[in-house]
Amino acid sequence: MKLLVLLLMICLTAGPALAAGDYMGGSIDLGGSGPQVTVVTTVVTQATPAAFPPATLPVTGSLLIITTPPGAAIIIDGTRQGISPATIPDLAPGDHTLLILMNGYNDTTATVTVIAGQTTAYSTLLVPATTATPSRPLPTKTPGFTSALALSALAAVLALKRVL
Repeated sequence: MKLLVLLLMICLTAGPALAAGDYMGGSIDLGGSGPQVTVVTTVVTQATPAAFPPATLPVTGSLLIITTPPGAAIIIDGTRQGISPATIPDLAPGDHTLLILMNGYNDTTATVTVIAGQTTAYSTLLVPATTATPSRPLPTKTPGFTSALALSALAAVLALKRVL
């Protein structure tokens, strides 16, 4: 059946083009060699990939921190990030130093690994301090402060260079 359909398609497309005023069945030559049929076979050697936009992979991850009791200060890589329980978003993938502080409890330090596109959970039971520790202020390092200070210093140097 497939061969018959293929032969029919070849016959329909291989015939001579009709000029204006010609009709089907006109100018039939009997006994002649007839029109030549050429079969063209196309072989695809390489597939063209579909045009899809490139997939964007997540470049940051999150850290969920739960402490018992709640209310401890969360410090990641020296920067205060909030109070437990909390989810800290937009952290670079890789290892981070986690410090958990709460008055009346021992400090807890851990290394946590953040994976891009995932939320890593860290939970801990805070241990009450056996000896009274004087309350101390929590670090208040603001993210980006060092960069802002460096840019201010660079701007001052450039301004002085223009003046001189």
